Amino acid sequence: MIDILVLNRDKCDKKHIYISVKCPYDSEGWAKLPKNKNRVQTLLLAFDDWDDYQRNKILTEHKDNPKVAKMVFFSKDHARSIVSLVKEYKDKVDVIICQCDAGISRSAGIAAALSKCIRGRDEEYFEKYLPNRRVYRMIFNEWYGVR
Repeated sequence: MIDILVLNRDKCDKKHIYISVKCPYDSEGWAKLPKNKNRVQTLLLAFDDWDDYQRNKILTEHKDNPKVAKMVFFSKDHARSIVSLVKEYKDKVDVIICQCDAGISRSAGIAAALSKCIRGRDEEYFEKYLPNRRVYRMIFNEWYGVR
């Protein structure tokens, strides 16, 4: 059975794919990954850490604020990229590593949704982390073709 991990950096000695998330305007750039012969593929994504409630509130109450136009909310394209990568490689790797700046919400949302879709369970991620529910829902829906 494939492992799905939430890590702050890539330290894996098994064949794996790596999904890295950062804030869109992070001046430090992407996580610096050391070379790893076991890393089969990497997906780099940039989006803000907002769930549906926060997103709707921001878009409703602050729609005229120019900063709102620059925000990057998790989208169907993000979900599609994740699902496509995982479906392509899930039978070719032993581990899926999900990483974000804090390692609490966005990466946990990705890991929890993938675990539910692949293994049928997600409890461990909700016990240890605070998975972003928008990320979780959109990945789950993309996996099962829910529109």
